[in-house]
Amino acid sequence: MARVYVIEDDVSLRDILLQALQQALGIEALGFGQVDEALQAWPQYPPDMVLSELKLPGRSGLELATELEACGWYGPLVFFSDYLDEFTAEIPRLPRLALLAKPFDLHALLEYVAEELANPSTIEAAPAAPFGLFDYVQLSCVGGHTVEINVFSPEDHTELVGRVVILGGELWSVQDAQGLGTDAFLRLACLLEPHVTCNALLNTTLARNIPCSWDALMLRAAALRDDVIAQQVGSYEGAHGMEEAAHGWNSGEQGGYPMPDQGFPASEEAAPAYEPSLHDLVQAANAAEDAGQAAQALAILEQAMVRFPGHPEILLAVLRLQKSAGRG
Repeated sequence: MARVYVIEDDVSLRDILLQALQQALGIEALGFGQVDEALQAWPQYPPDMVLSELKLPGRSGLELATELEACGWYGPLVFFSDYLDEFTAEIPRLPRLALLAKPFDLHALLEYVAEELANPSTIEAAPAAPFGLFDYVQLSCVGGHTVEINVFSPEDHTELVGRVVILGGELWSVQDAQGLGTDAFLRLACLLEPHVTCNALLNTTLARNIPCSWDALMLRAAALRDDVIAQQVGSYEGAHGMEEAAHGWNSGEQGGYPMPDQGFPASEEAAPAYEPSLHDLVQAANAAEDAGQAAQALAILEQAMVRFPGHPEILLAVLRLQKSAGRG
């Protein structure tokens, strides 16, 4: 089985790359936050390929390249960074070196890795596991992409039941058959084994209906989904056993998954209603203003003024927005 090193000090991005390599390509992936950590593991667990950030704490990716040349390793090496221009003149000309500017296309990177490790003795011929809603949201937000994520019915994978829009790495808009916003995202997150697709967008004219950060909403959705799965396992355990419960719910049976016309799962009734913070509201207003949605931005700020009366940050934002709109 092939082994790939991922050297990246951004923990979120490193975990996403490790997960994608293991899940999509079926290869062994080891993650490190610094060059020295990777070099310590090298003698016992030598890699077939290395993916590394150039700008790292401690020693840089350039020093890693020097070490690799010194020990005679010329395997495939990928450097990625927001700062490629700073390093271009210093990057050594290695025979199997590729450069990627952040944010990069994850799927293109996976294809490149698969091609470089195409030797049957190094890459495992395992069927790729499909990415789910959480995977696509996380990848798109961390990568700063603008995409449309479509969620299809778990039953036949053909009926569109929800749409999620990511704008420039921000979770922007969510809609299902029952409504919009955070509740719609939570309902989609509770669907077990839906079919999910992800397509690039150039832009969107949709008003933002997600006032909080994507990672905060993902944490809440993950906890709620765990509750739903636990309830499902419990409901099937007596009559059908754990193995059948793991396959998911069947609509029409007691405790089926929450399709749009069935309402929200019972666990949500006990969940506290989400209350956006001052930071969430100001951030949402700024995003709406940047997207040219001045009326939407002002409406969000008016909501913030009701919840946080007299706060100077809100007053300054309202004055700035009114001035830019010619109403000051």
